Amino acid sequence: MAESHVFQSQALERAVAAIVAAGGSEPREAQLVSSNLVMANLSGHDSHGVGMIPRYVESLQEGGLQPNRHPRVKLDGGALLALDGQAGYGQVIGMVSVGFLEDTVSASIGEAVPILALSTMLALAFGTFGYAAIEGWSAFDALYMTVITLATVGFQEVHELSTAGRAFTLVLIIFGAGIIAYAVGSLIQLMVEGQLRDILGRKKLEKQINKLREHYIICGYCRI
Repeated sequence: MAESHVFQSQALERAVAAIVAAGGSEPREAQLVSSNLVMANLSGHDSHGVGMIPRYVESLQEGGLQPNRHPRVKLDGGALLALDGQAGYGQVIGMVSVGFLEDTVSASIGEAVPILALSTMLALAFGTFGYAAIEGWSAFDALYMTVITLATVGFQEVHELSTAGRAFTLVLIIFGAGIIAYAVGSLIQLMVEGQLRDILGRKKLEKQINKLREHYIICGYCRI
């Protein structure tokens, strides 16, 4: 029967970090790689755990794995982003890439929100001015008519519309309501994407790990 050993996760992390550091990695990279490998074992994904270390050492000696590398942007086309990992550790490349994407999304939100707010205000101003000019309504009545038209709630008209007023309403519905719908949809998308990153991210994994009991890390050696 094969002899088995039980290791504390913290001690195992330190041992793995020392091996990675001996391969030329900076302390932060060594710690990140070791913690991710041990976490993979604790999560039940032993194929991506500390058993990868022998192959990492071989790859370092062969030159296929390069320490202290960071992703490089090869293509940034807005909706399409291509990164080059430059043969670095996947744990590091993945973390830095996610951080880069989060920064990109945050910057996009910062740029999108003012534009969406301005578009909404312009649509409201256009409708209010149009009804006031065409129908001679007060500013409040014109604004109210604009809001219920853009919101497509279907309330009764404030006053009877003239033929020119009906034509203006058609234009406002086609263009103004489209702008409002796009603005609301974009804001919802930004909020949902941000919440999903938090809900489905690392917190869920850590919660699962905390529930583990009597879990063993099985280490093996073989060529991959």
